[in-house]
Amino acid sequence: LARVGGCEIEEGAGIRVGTPTYDGSSQTTYSCVSGVRSQYEVHVISNYESNGQHGFGQTRTTGITDVNLNVDGNGSIPLVLVFVSYEPVNWILQIPSGVVIDTVMLSSYYIDSSTVTYSLNKVEHFEKQTYQEVPGGYGEDTGGGNTVDLL
Repeated sequence: LARVGGCEIEEGAGIRVGTPTYDGSSQTTYSCVSGVRSQYEVHVISNYESNGQHGFGQTRTTGITDVNLNVDGNGSIPLVLVFVSYEPVNWILQIPSGVVIDTVMLSSYYIDSSTVTYSLNKVEHFEKQTYQEVPGGYGEDTGGGNTVDLL
């Protein structure tokens, strides 16, 4: 995989806060591995679509993706979550008691129909970025995604 700046993109490396699954099957994770300690702990979750309706001749509906966050460690580094999709998605974020997320960033081609739902006072900053500002990445990128640029 590619090297971007001081970051080596590796399959299945880095800190994993969960195991991504689709239809009950485990999915591959990619990480930006760097020798430089970051001031943030950043986790990127990207999918092409959720369970919404879309396709040729169909009206798009927003799908739902549940994210159950399990946090280990002492929380000394601010946590940033980045959610990216092509199709419109409502990301439902389940945050454990006592955990506060520094920043949640959302990017989608259909940004006006995409949302993140979370408990009040659990997220300090929320940002929306267009798909042109933050590209999508979908593993093998066979459908036009760009995981390297996303990470």
